[in-house]
Amino acid sequence: MGRWYLLGCKRQLEQQAANFLENQNHKIYLPMISVNRSKTLTPKMKKEPLFPGYMFIWLNSDEVNWTAIRSTRGVRDFVRFGQSLATVGIEVVENIKQRIMVESASKPMTAKDLKAGDKVAIATGSFEGVDAIFQCSRGNDRVIVLINMIGSLHQVNVSVDSLRLSTA
Repeated sequence: MGRWYLLGCKRQLEQQAANFLENQNHKIYLPMISVNRSKTLTPKMKKEPLFPGYMFIWLNSDEVNWTAIRSTRGVRDFVRFGQSLATVGIEVVENIKQRIMVESASKPMTAKDLKAGDKVAIATGSFEGVDAIFQCSRGNDRVIVLINMIGSLHQVNVSVDSLRLSTA
């Protein structure tokens, strides 16, 4: 039976190492997140590893060529605790995958991401936690949404930064 192992990688070569390992038919999980790396007001989102310098690899310890993995370009070595290789529980990896899916689904919106009728949630401001329906944009940073209040729909002008895709 296989298990997840923690693999140390050279910084900024994690994706390259993952590609090489996948070409060797290994199951790899390299959790990636979107990070704003802009020093200006305009956000510039970039995908980066959640754990820089590390990735997970699924191995069946009976059938592994350990040397081939360790000598793969971009790989440093397996993470160890003493003489034992660091293993990670299946539930931990699944939890990370689920959290990243939730995070990517709740990324900040831009008016270009939305079309009339899209279901959104307001994440900040006085309407925080309220579900809404996108109507139209009002410039680059404001939008009109429909909110159900007291049994009827009302148009509300909110910041596009406060919206997230609705999971409902």
